[in-house]
Amino acid sequence: MDFLKISPVFTYCCTLYPKIPLEDDHVICFSRLWTIVCTQSGFIFLIPVSDNLTAEKCTDTFDAHVASVIGYPYYIVFDLDTLFMSDHCKDWAARQRIKLEPSTTYHPQTDGQSEIANKANLLAARACKVEGNEWLHKLSEIHFKLNSRDNTTRQHSPSFSLLGFEVKLGPSSFPYLITPYTPAEESHLDTSYNLYSSKVKHAKQANKKRSVPPLLSAGQKVLLSTENLNLLHTSTKLKPRWVTPFRIHHGNRKRNNYMLNLSTDSRLSLIHNTFHISKIKPYVENDSTNFPGRHEEQPGEVMEGRWEVEQLLEFCTPPRTGKSQYLVH
Repeated sequence: MDFLKISPVFTYCCTLYPKIPLEDDHVICFSRLWTIVCTQSGFIFLIPVSDNLTAEKCTDTFDAHVASVIGYPYYIVFDLDTLFMSDHCKDWAARQRIKLEPSTTYHPQTDGQSEIANKANLLAARACKVEGNEWLHKLSEIHFKLNSRDNTTRQHSPSFSLLGFEVKLGPSSFPYLITPYTPAEESHLDTSYNLYSSKVKHAKQANKKRSVPPLLSAGQKVLLSTENLNLLHTSTKLKPRWVTPFRIHHGNRKRNNYMLNLSTDSRLSLIHNTFHISKIKPYVENDSTNFPGRHEEQPGEVMEGRWEVEQLLEFCTPPRTGKSQYLVH
């Protein structure tokens, strides 16, 4: 699940979504679209929410719109949002026996279905000719079109995979074939079999060009890739491709995610310390006997102090960083 930023719409009473909790003054400003995707059926839930959404309102909205239709899932994949990582959401998930699986740092592919659904929302909005603040009134039409498309992997539409029948907006002036009703359990089994068959075919082709990841253990030293790291006071062209070794604190070999101890580098103290195997590699220490003089000396600590400036020679603000720089004497 993920949020999609959209143009705000103010309304006094929500007749389209009466289950959404109102604000104190009974006025809602819908400015975000909460996208929730069922991994089994591919059914997409589109729920408009406000910017001041709290963790309590988030769980209440999930109970009213998602749990009432498909029940509570076994696990939820989400990004590292403060709402989903709050103590209230963790307690709520523990009560409902839901396993929370946040996506790892710089590896958002774990929540790819939400990203695909957000792109499909924009395409469907353009097809419905949504302009400005009209998206709230067109949301039901967008929701219907997204869940009525046939999925080649599941061989059914998301509505049929979830409900067992195709949903219609209303009576049609032209005759059309009505498909027989299929029990929900039977449609779920068919969807599971189709998904499994598709995964086997895709894995067979993907494994031809995929190497076996190295087995890393706790306490082992690894190098961290700087591909997606924003290192302070370091130019993009001059920054190293890998930063100095860190020890592995914990590893999840099932998902190839490893938790590193980043306390040795103050520049990385504000980021999440779990990384995918594609962003780290084992660190091989230098053999000083066979290769003397190749030991990399680390720079010493910067001594804190104050100096008196005699003259300000130059001042500039680089457009890349936006931080002020001074040349003094």
